[in-house]
Amino acid sequence: MSGLMPSVRRAVDTVDPQLALAQVRTLQDMLDRASSQMAFTIVLLAIGAEPAGVSRMIVRQGALVALAGLAIGLAGALASSRLIESLLYGVSSRDPGVFATMAATLLAVALLAC
Repeated sequence: MSGLMPSVRRAVDTVDPQLALAQVRTLQDMLDRASSQMAFTIVLLAIGAEPAGVSRMIVRQGALVALAGLAIGLAGALASSRLIESLLYGVSSRDPGVFATMAATLLAVALLAC
């Protein structure tokens, strides 16, 4: 496609030099994009699947991402807890209750969103 671009630009310039070329693609590229979008939509619709099965799949995949995010977030919070220690009043920077409550709340929100 990139090899044809100069020829296409010259041909268009001979007809109308003020015409702007944007998103020049081959018909095959357009068909590929349309068919991949349709395939993605079909996967999202999960044709033939039970609604409960689709819901379980979405919640399971969302929970895996949420748990990975929680693990990374907890590690980052523990690593940077000394940086904010001076801003805390009446709570330790590594209070397990705060970490557990925060993790449970974020996980519940993520699962509710799914």
